Amino acid sequence: MSTKINVRSPFFLDLTAPVQTLGIFTCTTAGLSNFSVASSGFVTNPLLLAGSIVDQTATEFPINTTGSSIPRSVTYTIAIPANYTNVNDATIDCIQDFDQPTQSANEDPSLNNNCPTFAGTIPNSSGLASTAITLSTYFTSGSGADISSYLVTKSPSGVAVDAVLTGTAPSQTLTLSSSTDCQLATFIVTARQSSDSCTAISNSFTFASANCGAYDCTDANVVGGSIEQDGTVNKGTHTLGTLNALLYLGTDITTSLNAGANNTGSPVNKTITYRFNIPNGFSNSGTFNCNVVYSQPATQVLPTFDCAEAQITGGFISEQGNIAAPTLGAGTLVSWTPQSFAEVSVNTPQTIYLTITPPASGYINSGGADITPPCPYIITQPATFPECGLGTSLRFSKQGYNSPYDACGFNFVGDWYLGQGSPATYSEMISTIGWSICTSFSAFAGDDKYYVVTDGFTSVSTQSNFHLLKIDNYGTVQEVWLHNCSGGGNGAGARIY
Repeated sequence: MSTKINVRSPFFLDLTAPVQTLGIFTCTTAGLSNFSVASSGFVTNPLLLAGSIVDQTATEFPINTTGSSIPRSVTYTIAIPANYTNVNDATIDCIQDFDQPTQSANEDPSLNNNCPTFAGTIPNSSGLASTAITLSTYFTSGSGADISSYLVTKSPSGVAVDAVLTGTAPSQTLTLSSSTDCQLATFIVTARQSSDSCTAISNSFTFASANCGAYDCTDANVVGGSIEQDGTVNKGTHTLGTLNALLYLGTDITTSLNAGANNTGSPVNKTITYRFNIPNGFSNSGTFNCNVVYSQPATQVLPTFDCAEAQITGGFISEQGNIAAPTLGAGTLVSWTPQSFAEVSVNTPQTIYLTITPPASGYINSGGADITPPCPYIITQPATFPECGLGTSLRFSKQGYNSPYDACGFNFVGDWYLGQGSPATYSEMISTIGWSICTSFSAFAGDDKYYVVTDGFTSVSTQSNFHLLKIDNYGTVQEVWLHNCSGGGNGAGARIY
């Protein structure tokens, strides 16, 4: 990007705007959240703060009827976004774990005659402009209640394949269609009986529109990746197909991701074989090998540890100007200046300067002096609350959640905090945003998380509606959600504001 600054007409300076580097991209940076596996085996893929999912090792698991939970694990390959220092590595692998709950008695069709069932296999389809699936062929309502709705999940979500439900549940038809050549998508259908929160899940099936031809490495489209001096293989991104295995000299290195160190003293070329499962819709089937040659350096290339590599996050300035130190992703925080600020009458961004020592190893400047100059870091100091503590009583969860859906995994535990100023009533509080919450005489530091809220001492039932407030570090309500957990797992909710 170029920026023009008028120096003196008609002369101009043509300057290039600096590109911000964001440090090393890690699984923590990606910020995966909301991953879960339902008793039915349905996998809810995680939400990401940064990056995008390229591949995953599982999309569903068998139903759990064992009577106890089963540990489940999915490895997600995530593309590294631009401006991170390790962007040339192309991807990272992040593992998500979840204990799949056993099917409850309420979800068991043999014990609850309201629950639907699924039988058979919805077939893959390919080479067509559209295909219609009669869902009643595969799903059967319980004898006590009809299926109330169907949920269709498509992956990847952005592919140009339309999924349309017509008719009335339980006798609905799912029509899959695309007017674009060789569009591929994977689907799962879930039937739900709402009054009992019973679900039945289909098999995973695919739709591919016409004119795909034979699958080859152009379709796979492997981009990026590298081999480090110690042999560490960083996988490239790919477009179509799922990775079956990664090979070096015929040996499977999918798990180790290592092709051997280069101790020759000179760069060497090594060939990594990406073996892909050929997607449905192509004229060939099975697996397809794509060879990618990487130049492996003879010496480990170490980055320079700087403010971006330190990955500075968090921190807080109180209304009185006291500073709670931020945290570092790497390095050691030695000190900061100034030590405090005067009180302010409006929310004010303040800059503190952090003295940071590089890690002992892993960087060119490891074991050396502190970073110079000190790292600037901006934190907003909230205005003093002159009347804090005089507002309406409010009760909400001690624990905050990163997502509204996470609240379904916990029971309500209450504590008293006071709402400052308007609105004055609970009903107004749960229908407006922008008002403040404090405890004692300080703003409540909500860390941009969601809190279950109630106006009484009674616990919140996970089977009924309840409200959540998203509260920032200055006690300000950012969002209001109406939510319930009656659907199990993530439950269902709607953002009011």
